[in-house]
Amino acid sequence: MTRALRHLVSLTALIGALWSWSPALGAVEYWHVPTFYATAQEAEGAIRNMQDRFVGWEGLPLRRIEVDPMGFRTFGAVDYTETRQQWVYTGLGILGGHNQTVVEPIHEEEVTVVPLRKVRGLRLMNYPELNKNYKWGVSLRVEGASGYEIKTFRTPTRESAETLFNGLISLAVAAGADVILPRLGFTFEDVAEKDLKGPLKDLGLKEPKGVKVTWVIQEGPAHLGGLRVGDVLVECNGVPVESVEQWNRDIRGKFPSYEIRVLRKEGPASVTLTPLPEDRFPKAPPTLTFAQPLQSTVQPQQDSKAPVRLGLSLRLPNQTELQALNGHKGAVISSLTPGGVAEAAGLKVGDVLVECNGSPVTSPEALGELLVNGENQLKVLRGGNLLTFKVAPEVSY
Repeated sequence: MTRALRHLVSLTALIGALWSWSPALGAVEYWHVPTFYATAQEAEGAIRNMQDRFVGWEGLPLRRIEVDPMGFRTFGAVDYTETRQQWVYTGLGILGGHNQTVVEPIHEEEVTVVPLRKVRGLRLMNYPELNKNYKWGVSLRVEGASGYEIKTFRTPTRESAETLFNGLISLAVAAGADVILPRLGFTFEDVAEKDLKGPLKDLGLKEPKGVKVTWVIQEGPAHLGGLRVGDVLVECNGVPVESVEQWNRDIRGKFPSYEIRVLRKEGPASVTLTPLPEDRFPKAPPTLTFAQPLQSTVQPQQDSKAPVRLGLSLRLPNQTELQALNGHKGAVISSLTPGGVAEAAGLKVGDVLVECNGSPVTSPEALGELLVNGENQLKVLRGGNLLTFKVAPEVSY
């Protein structure tokens, strides 16, 4: 993306953010039920592991990420040159001079700051009109002093966007944010007097009552139930729908499902919407904080009182990681001791440990029974690839 196009994209996104929570540039939102990480350290590790697979809104390569309870900050930059022609005056009369090629070094930076405690919502987005390499992304709705701001990161694939979504919402919750997740997957607003003479004039409405649908999340309950942008909701489960305020007071959360009568240009219609069941609604674990987890110590297989230390902590795989394991078992590295043996060997937070010295690692506790004094061979799953590392642990006395 050229510098001029990046600036145009930024301006367009800013205008869209000022007017509504609906993104600009023909963006499409997709339904995503997040998976929370167990701790903020695990969420940060997952994001750092994919640092080369996401960018800020303008698309500059990330050079640094900073994470703490106050915020998530990314620093993108790019260096390149621009060639232009410049007239050089020689002083020999009015025509004295010539064109000279000038190569100008350009340095651009993009800094995105997300105050984690102020995050109020996240969206999984697709941007079909943007750079083909980064068509997916995550938008965050952040509460500011004079309203809401939209912070967006883009990724090349939906899978990467979902991983980033899970990491960012986990960090926000760990920081104490009150994040609202959708249950039905649509937004609406009151029918106004001007609508009766404008886009809704053919629906037969005689007074500004009801609510009109302004946004529907693809693959969400509302979309699967048949709701469309532009529908006007006039009745739900036998209760007349008069306004957004009345919906929130008399209807929202009062029914296990919603039988809704809507008005459309082609005539009245009925749709049935079923919210996400309570048992499927994600809940953050109590361990999801920025408190530093305790480092685990694993015992060697030999009869020795000296504990073997790899400098890592392990946890059970979450739902997404279990799918990647395809029925196999493993243990996920949740944190690494800076400068420790495991980090020095090249292991990373988020790696799934599947084998130690030729034997499967079936749980975090199982690793201690498989380690030996001396060199150990570990196999880990990272980004769909099986990698092998040789680690010689420290022995403490």
